[in-house]
Amino acid sequence: MSVIYIMEQIIIYGGILLVAMGVFGNGMNIFVFSSVRTYRTTPTAFYFTVEAIFNIISIAVNLIPRMVSFAFGVDLALVSVIWCKLRQVILSISMTMPIMCTCLSTIDQFFVTSPRASLRRFSEKQLAHRIVFVIFMIFILHCIPIYLLYYINPIANLCGSESVVFTVYYILFFIVIDAAIPVLIMTIFGYLAYRNIRRTVALAEQHADRQLIKMVLIQVAVVLICLIPVGSFSLVNKELTVVRVQSGAWIDALQFCFSATDCTQQFGGTINGQWSAEFNLNIIGNSQFYKVSGLNGAFIEKYNPNWTVNTMSSITVLYKKV
Repeated sequence: MSVIYIMEQIIIYGGILLVAMGVFGNGMNIFVFSSVRTYRTTPTAFYFTVEAIFNIISIAVNLIPRMVSFAFGVDLALVSVIWCKLRQVILSISMTMPIMCTCLSTIDQFFVTSPRASLRRFSEKQLAHRIVFVIFMIFILHCIPIYLLYYINPIANLCGSESVVFTVYYILFFIVIDAAIPVLIMTIFGYLAYRNIRRTVALAEQHADRQLIKMVLIQVAVVLICLIPVGSFSLVNKELTVVRVQSGAWIDALQFCFSATDCTQQFGGTINGQWSAEFNLNIIGNSQFYKVSGLNGAFIEKYNPNWTVNTMSSITVLYKKV
């Protein structure tokens, strides 16, 4: 029994677990954020709904075909050139959009917790729709070279591109757009949201600042731990594909690395989305944060000099003065 065979079985049965977790978890996110009125009116809920949709698409297009390939030896991407190209386009978009939505939700946390009304106005669902649509169209245009350059390599038995320039660009794009920038955005706006929460009475008392710190740290860790193997393998894959490796052992190892890194990235996306959604449910569902029933803003500021009141349309929020 070879090591490759053992690892194949791990990927097959581990993939089944990831598919079950991913479909159920993301499906529940879609159901909750789209059916509960309190949630579906917020930009953050919209971002997580979009993220969950693309996570399920990624599972259907990436993880399930990998499992079928290992279990039955059938890979449509090595049979149909059209699917070889189209699958990579869908895969690229469905793996990048969730990361972008996570960044947007972190930015929205900063806006919605800001004491400035001018910044809170940016936390608006219609604006979120436009931003997601623009980002989606940009990534569709960005994937045009993939559809033009990808083909089935019969020697390495892979669907890929032999263009060194495009491969180097794609790796740099992956490192910058999918890893470096998201980590930077989540860290900066996570800290800014943390600072706002510390000034918000209701959330500070419920230790929401600690929840935010945990969320941001886990998001950054997941991005680094789960995406570094994918980026590292992309460098190796470039060399192996261009050199046209003909060794059967190398080809088997290459196929295994493809699937292992895909599973790692899929696992990261599932965990990241679930943790972020859990934190935002606590924020969105916090009635003390959104409404202070029966209190008048002028009365509060007059008799409580350490508090200030800001109003978002019909929503009243208390902040500690600094």
